[in-house]
Amino acid sequence: MKWIRRYNALAIATVATAVLSFCMADGALALAGFSMIVMIVAFVMRHRKPLPALPKIAVNVLVLAAILNAGFRGLSAQPGSAVISHLGEFLVLVQLIKLFDRRAHRDETQLLTLSVFIAIAAILTSNSFVVGVLLLVYSPLIIGCSMLAQMRQEEADGPIGAPRSAAGGATDAGLRRGDRQFAMVAGVLTVSITVMAVVLFVLTPRGIGDGGLGSWGQVRQTTIGFTDTVKVGQSGLLNESTTPVLDLLVTDQHGRNMGAPGRMFYLRGAVQSTYNQKGRVWEADKTTGESMLITSPGVVHSLSNDERSNTSIVQKITIRNLNRAGGHLFTIWRPTDISFESGPLIEQRRGSHVLRYREAGQPRFSYTVVSDPAHRSEDDTPADFSTPSVPPDIAVIARSVLESRRIDPDEPTEDPADRARLLASTFRDYLRDGFDYTLDLPAPPGGKDPIVWFLRESRRGHCEYFASALATMLQSMGVPARLVTGYVAGEFNTLTNEYLVRESNAHAWVEVYVGDGRWATYDATPVGVVERLHQPTWSLASQLRQWYDLLEFNWSASVVGFDRFKQEGIFGGMIDTSGIAKDAFRRLNELGEWLTSALRLDRERLRVPPIVLSIASLTLICALAAFLLWSMARRRLALGRVRREPVPPELRFIVEAERLLAKAGEVRPDHRTPLTHAGVVARLDDEASARYADLVRLFYKARFGHATLTAVERREAQETVDRLRERVSAVRHR
Repeated sequence: MKWIRRYNALAIATVATAVLSFCMADGALALAGFSMIVMIVAFVMRHRKPLPALPKIAVNVLVLAAILNAGFRGLSAQPGSAVISHLGEFLVLVQLIKLFDRRAHRDETQLLTLSVFIAIAAILTSNSFVVGVLLLVYSPLIIGCSMLAQMRQEEADGPIGAPRSAAGGATDAGLRRGDRQFAMVAGVLTVSITVMAVVLFVLTPRGIGDGGLGSWGQVRQTTIGFTDTVKVGQSGLLNESTTPVLDLLVTDQHGRNMGAPGRMFYLRGAVQSTYNQKGRVWEADKTTGESMLITSPGVVHSLSNDERSNTSIVQKITIRNLNRAGGHLFTIWRPTDISFESGPLIEQRRGSHVLRYREAGQPRFSYTVVSDPAHRSEDDTPADFSTPSVPPDIAVIARSVLESRRIDPDEPTEDPADRARLLASTFRDYLRDGFDYTLDLPAPPGGKDPIVWFLRESRRGHCEYFASALATMLQSMGVPARLVTGYVAGEFNTLTNEYLVRESNAHAWVEVYVGDGRWATYDATPVGVVERLHQPTWSLASQLRQWYDLLEFNWSASVVGFDRFKQEGIFGGMIDTSGIAKDAFRRLNELGEWLTSALRLDRERLRVPPIVLSIASLTLICALAAFLLWSMARRRLALGRVRREPVPPELRFIVEAERLLAKAGEVRPDHRTPLTHAGVVARLDDEASARYADLVRLFYKARFGHATLTAVERREAQETVDRLRERVSAVRHR
């Protein structure tokens, strides 16, 4: 069989797919590259000649090193990090070691089993599109390799990977037929399992088992990029990630798309209005504004009682990975209405108009926000604004900037709004023209205030420095200003007419109160830098990435985001999956209680939860049933193969003999010669092996020696078959 000869290549492909899926899920690109190199070396060496196994002492040392590495990584990890990430890395390293420790068929089984656990680790780590595709490829590979490993185990003893002859006396037609039968069985199993998985996925109620694995099963959350706490003065290179965060569709009030390549929108998330000099951190003003809780889905909730203008901007936003503990929602300034079909509770803080969600029970959330940048509301007027405590040096710097531009900072004006806009534009242009943008910034020396050090000495920083400097300079001049963090939407996908916002699009800017209940957005970061960071230039790579982003979005919307409402939409309310789930859990619990009583586990003081006991019992029964069905299928396939063997009528005794042995469990694969199979039958019974060997010699004499069997020989062959039948019957009834 050609599939047997290709087993090593298929096994390496199976292991490589599992390892690659975990590495992509965990973002461990270095581990992925190292693993691929190791597997290529193992494959090349094994393909040329049987690969000598590593000494046991070397294997043990390498495994111990992998254990120590996993322990060190786990101890040095930040609190709350997913344990499965470190466990998956450990499994990958052990998998690579096992590639060079293949002595027996047991090692082959361990190799495939490890790949299954690595695939499970990938599932628990990420739900991205590329991981889903790799696991779809992995499924038929692991099924086929498991079948081939079972078939190889039935071969004669020999070193793993050693070249073997084809089928000896088997015909080419028999080999081709065996290949077709293997492909058919593997295909049927793959399709059957896929259909069952799809049906279970669609019918299973959403939310079952949420958080049941604790930190072992936490899918990665969106944590890099946006932050609701701005602390300046930290050293190091900022980490930029291209992981998608949300999808944004922007239209006007008439439904016309407002998005276009080259146009950007600022999506505000968190607002801080006070700079704490001691902690060098920006803090939100919690004394102004009250919170409003939004609980009703399917209804448009008004966020303001004032009249709207004719400049409404409608945003349909889908956040891809919600934080289970809650987080921020993002909108264009100024939000006036919000609606959502399903999801967590939403909280709005009046005054700053910060929107947050509480305790997400689903991986994604879609909502629609209407914003009116020209909106005027008394709710937005700062109450009793006084100059926050900013470093005195900042006021000195601000005055010198204004004086250099012949602007009197103390000159009274009739319109405070004009003064606010003038100062904001002046300070913004000053920062844009005279300062450089960088992501790699050292900590300020000598305990100096980071903002003062940025303005006077380094003159280099990232967006948080530019925004902090602009906000504090305005505040030092008595102009209400606040620092805002969120995202800049600038990557417009022409295939979907939507913006894709990534973690690397996180940004900080300033909102300035310009009077009459209105706030205006000012960004001090140089314009060229903002465009370069948030608006990718067109190239073949960017076009291909747009296609991939489209696939990723559809995967996230259709598979990852398949929730209870989509489930009900498919069945139109005909199936109450939540009711079915409750009834199923009730019955499982009753079964577990009955088993506990029947097995007297309560008397033995074994406190096993009833539902765990019932699920374990049902799993064991299903496993036994699957094993019996698989054994029956193998036997039927083997009997069918024997019946279809092209043997002349006078040599049918060999077919009948192999059918008898197959019923006893000794099936001869197509790749095993009859005489070799006679030696294997000895493990069943020595006498049966001898009888079958006699028949094989007669068969060889006629088939390959081109001799005609005499009547006496044919009669002796039939008598031998009868004795073999009696012996096999006796063995089966032992």
